[in-house]
Amino acid sequence: MRGVYASSVSLGGGNHLEQCLLSQQHLSVSLMLLLLALPWSHGSWTELISSGPQPPPRRAHASVQIESKNKIFIFGGATNGCSICEGGPIETVGVPCNASTAAAVCQGGSCVSKDHCLLNDAWTFNVLSFEFTPLQLCSSCGDSVVPPAVEGARGILWQKDNPDAVAVLVWGGRTYSRSACPSTSLTKDCFSTAMFKFSLSSTQTKWVKMETLSELVPAGE
Repeated sequence: MRGVYASSVSLGGGNHLEQCLLSQQHLSVSLMLLLLALPWSHGSWTELISSGPQPPPRRAHASVQIESKNKIFIFGGATNGCSICEGGPIETVGVPCNASTAAAVCQGGSCVSKDHCLLNDAWTFNVLSFEFTPLQLCSSCGDSVVPPAVEGARGILWQKDNPDAVAVLVWGGRTYSRSACPSTSLTKDCFSTAMFKFSLSSTQTKWVKMETLSELVPAGE
């Protein structure tokens, strides 16, 4: 498995998969979506063939096991190249663009090509049916937000024993969105220090920005 940037999730119980690996194999400048399973009893890798819609291939994403739902939650990461705004107002820096939309979207900035672009989409993978499902946000939820596109964010399951309140907390990550780090020099990479909660209840799938009670937060530089 040379050249694999891996995000692994351990699964337990019965005859379920003992370990499922969502990985991204870096071949030249392309990324490949690869699902592998490693049953502890056999010690050999098996490629899983998924059905339904497929997420864009990616690396450095956050993934969290949701054992009560037999699913893996997947968020963000880096994918194949695209173009983003640079040099304009801070609100537009990092916004996707192309030649036809650059003037309106970048608002005086430039539309610059990147080898890899960042994502802020969310998916689940069902470990029993081997199906990916894109997570649609609640359009009627007034407190719903959209986190910045990031790579290298970390996630953890929240309220895992309460199916009606289960959610994923996602924190940090590198981003092109300068509004996530307005005090950071433009010569340095931008790292988010924000924490977001993604609700997985049956009635409201939404992102909410979490406010911390501490006056100190880990540095994003």
